[in-house]
Amino acid sequence: MPATPWFVLAAVEPDREYLVQLSYLPLGGFRKLPAFFRHVQAIRGQLQRTEGAVGYSLLAHVLRLQFWTLSAWQDRSALNAFVRADPHRRAMSALRGHMGATRFIEWRVRGAELPPRWPDAMGRFKA
Repeated sequence: MPATPWFVLAAVEPDREYLVQLSYLPLGGFRKLPAFFRHVQAIRGQLQRTEGAVGYSLLAHVLRLQFWTLSAWQDRSALNAFVRADPHRRAMSALRGHMGATRFIEWRVRGAELPPRWPDAMGRFKA
């Protein structure tokens, strides 16, 4: 399945530095797939109203139970606040025993470099 388009959540300043995060979320089995997608939908709604979220895209290899998120943030505190808030916090708790080894890769870019590109992000993932 191709990645979703980049969802713009906030205007960017070309010379400002932003935090980019690639998340790898391997689901442990097909049985939790419906719940996983319900959590994804709730979190997408959360992103729409999260202060400091700049944009995001999702990539899913459903049959392999592999999922990635690519997001940009104004700063670390905005990302941390998002992770600690519901429904994201609730999803992490509900899926904790049903996920494989997650990975998070972060780097900084200038606003002029946004949105981040999936080929670059996946290159970082494989490195």
